[in-house]
Amino acid sequence: MLVMNLPNPPVGPDSVEGCVEAYLNRLQADDALWPRVSLLLTAYMAWPSDEPKRDSFVATYLARFIQNSAGETSRNETTAHEASILKAVWIAPDAVLALAAGFQEFGLQPKGVRKESPILRQDKLWRVPPELLPNKPFVVSRLLTEGQLEYLRTRRASKKYVRTAAPVRGRR
Repeated sequence: MLVMNLPNPPVGPDSVEGCVEAYLNRLQADDALWPRVSLLLTAYMAWPSDEPKRDSFVATYLARFIQNSAGETSRNETTAHEASILKAVWIAPDAVLALAAGFQEFGLQPKGVRKESPILRQDKLWRVPPELLPNKPFVVSRLLTEGQLEYLRTRRASKKYVRTAAPVRGRR
């Protein structure tokens, strides 16, 4: 079982609304409260199966951080979390981990139909550390609009019978 090695920020929100509220409140301040957690979480998301690349990314970021702390300037003055699609990871890593815990819980449960295997492969999934899991994991879901449902109805494939085996002699 693969478990992310992360330092312990406070346990994240325990609802979708709490995650959104945490992110929006911190977005205005534009401050990374737990940069170490954010940095490592970004590395796990970018290179889940490549430890040397994760380590290289972290080392490069830390070297740039030390360089900028010493008063030296770099060509790009922005920090890693500015103007990035990963901004939520930098501003609210606790909320991101709370959301990830819900998807992890959902993806590792066996499917109800015919007790099929889970959606996610247990041997490939990087899990949220147990101490960072919310008390009751949750999954984000939203209802489809009537227009979306109608579109799906029009795209439904016909259910034609396709014989999978040759007929037995004497039977049709």
